[in-house]
Amino acid sequence: MLKSILKVAFLITTILSVTVIAGAAGVGIGLKGGLNISNLTGSDLLQGSNIASETKNSRLGIIIGAFVAFNISDMLAIQPEFLYTQKGGKYEGTLAQQAGSAFTSEIKLDYLEIPILLKASLLPNAAVIQPNLYFGPVFALKLKAETETVGADGQIFTDNNVPEGDNVKSNDYGLVFGGGLDFNFSGPEIGIEARYTLGFTDWTTYQPVDMKNGTFSILASIGFSP
Repeated sequence: MLKSILKVAFLITTILSVTVIAGAAGVGIGLKGGLNISNLTGSDLLQGSNIASETKNSRLGIIIGAFVAFNISDMLAIQPEFLYTQKGGKYEGTLAQQAGSAFTSEIKLDYLEIPILLKASLLPNAAVIQPNLYFGPVFALKLKAETETVGADGQIFTDNNVPEGDNVKSNDYGLVFGGGLDFNFSGPEIGIEARYTLGFTDWTTYQPVDMKNGTFSILASIGFSP
C-alpha cells in the first residue's frame, strides 16, 4: 500500500512540475481520459494438467491522465503523457479433475504509464478539424496487481499481491500507435482518439512463458495553449 501511495504521489508531483515548465516554455498542456479494452496475449495463460478448457476475454478499465505537447514544427509535436491505466484480462475455464467445476478469473494490472509520442498533424494548423497520427515508446510502472477468481458456487477468491503466484514484474515496456481528430474551435482544443498499446515484455517473472499486455483505448482530451 505504501509503495502504491508513493508511486501516485510521484505521478502527481511529476505532472505538476511538467505543467509549470510547459506553461513557462509556451507549449500546450492538457488532460485526457477514456476506456480501456485490455487482453493478456500469449500462449501460456492457462497451462496445467488440471485445466480442461479455457476461453479468454477482455477486461474493461479506465485510462486517465495529463499530457504536454512540445511543437517542433507546424505539423509535428513531441507529446509525453502521464497516465493511470487499468489493464489485464479475463479467462473462463473448467477443471479436468472436477466435472462441471467452472470458474472465471480476472487479472487486474494497474500501471502508471508514460508514453513519449511523436504526433503528426495531417493538415495545416489553421484547419478547424485536424486529423492526426502518432506512435512512440511507452514505459509502465506497476501500481497494483490482483487476481479475482469466482468458482462455480459463486465463492470469490482474491489475491491482493499478484496474479499467477508471486510473479508480476514491476515494469512493462511497449509501443503505442494510434490516431484521432482535434477540433480547433475558439477556446480549448477538444480531441478524440483511438490507440493500441502493445506490450513487449512478459508481465510475469515466471520463466519461460509468453504473457504480454495488449490494450485498445478510446479517449477524449482537452488541451490548452498559452
